[in-house]
Formats: sequence, structure tokens, C-alpha cells
Amino acid sequence: ACLLTVIVLMLTVMMLLRVPAVLMWLDKVKLHLPRIGKLLNTIYTARFARTLSTLYSSGLPMIQALSVAAETIGNRFITSQFGQVVAQIRSGAPLSSALKPVKGFSQKLTSITLIGEESGRLDEMLDNMADTFDFESEKAIERLIAMLEPAMIVVLAIGVGTIMISVMLPLYSM
Repeated sequence: ACLLTVIVLMLTVMMLLRVPAVLMWLDKVKLHLPRIGKLLNTIYTARFARTLSTLYSSGLPMIQALSVAAETIGNRFITSQFGQVVAQIRSGAPLSSALKPVKGFSQKLTSITLIGEESGRLDEMLDNMADTFDFESEKAIERLIAMLEPAMIVVLAIGVGTIMISVMLPLYSM
């Protein structure tokens, strides 16, 4: 009965993970997780900035560059907001103001984009920002791993201790 319950539960989870609305919700929830959410914001912002910088400096029109860059982010929730961004840019809004309402990016993105637009060096500013965010995300990952290492050691010690007790207890009772 327990095995059947586990199998049914696993199949249910697998079916739910194929529903686009569930995947969208999960991507949105990821952005609000403590510690990990901020790290993901930084990673997604760096990925978007690097891709947009590369495409824009290669001569691709901004609308096409935005559409391609949005697909490389890796988060359905953030990508779903780019329809509004493209619509605003088509109506003549600057990139910095079009990106401002996008939830899931670092707030620095709009500031750096505004500076890049005003200076005429948008691709350089986006590339520099991507480098900065890559560095920040590496440091955040190092801190997260440093925080998880003691917890993993404790879990492994409990597991080894349980195995040792289960092996030694019958020997002592004989």
C-alpha cells in the first residue's frame, strides 16, 4: 500500500510538472525563496544583460535582441513579462523604462541601462554589469556552499551513526 501511494504521488508530481501554469508558478516561487531568490535574480540579470549586450553590439535590432535575450533567461515568469517590454519599446519608450516593471531582475539593471542609453554605450554598460553580476553570483554561491557544508556534515554523521548503531546493537545483544 505504501509503495502504491509513493508511485501514485510520483506520477502526480510528474504530471503536474508538465502543466505550463504550474511551471510558471514554480519559477515565480523560486524568485522569492530566502537567499536563493536573490542569487537567482542576480544570475538571471547577468544572463540577460550579457546576451542583450552581445546581440545589440552585433547589430541586431533592439526588438529582436530583446526577444532572443528573454528566451535565454531560463525563468518562464520573467520571460512572460517581455511581451509588455517589447510593446513599450515599439511605442517609443526607452529600454530602461520598459525594463523597470519586470519582476525578477535586479533593480540595478534599469539604472545601468539608463546610463548606457544616455551615454550611447549601452552594449558596454550591459557587458560590464553582466561581469559584475557574474562575480556577485559566484561569491553568493560560495557563501551558500559554506553555509551548507556544516549541515551536510551533520546529516552524514547522523546517517553513519545510525548505520553503526544498527550493526553494533545486535552484536552486543548476543
